[in-house]
Amino acid sequence: MKRTSKEFFDWYYEARWDIPFEERAEWENKAFMDWWNELEVGDHAHICHWSDVSPVTVIKRTAKTITVRYDKATKDPNWKPEWIPGGFSAICVNNDDQKWIIEEDENGRTETFRLRKIGWRNKADEKLYPGWMKHYDYNF
Repeated sequence: MKRTSKEFFDWYYEARWDIPFEERAEWENKAFMDWWNELEVGDHAHICHWSDVSPVTVIKRTAKTITVRYDKATKDPNWKPEWIPGGFSAICVNNDDQKWIIEEDENGRTETFRLRKIGWRNKADEKLYPGWMKHYDYNF
């Protein structure tokens, strides 16, 4: 990948607020298309499972498919969830500050994504994005 995911997300989170809300979904698909097209074998990416995120590595690419391998993510021992009473039982107040240690897993399961007009999607209609990251939604 020519650009880092940090460069992209810094730009994305800044620029998206200038786009009217009703036009944002179409704008996001166009913005991500360049990045989706740049994904190559060996690049790190992540899958959005709605509120959770899993890190993966691209292991195969064709014109219409990308096969990825799930990677290991271990919670950083320096980060601990902070809980307060609320919701169904408790609320994690530092949910967005999570830290994870991510490493490639040669034995991780694989999954294939197909290219659609709205980007790379798997059978569950989950999206593939560039950049290695992990997030577990403690508040779901």
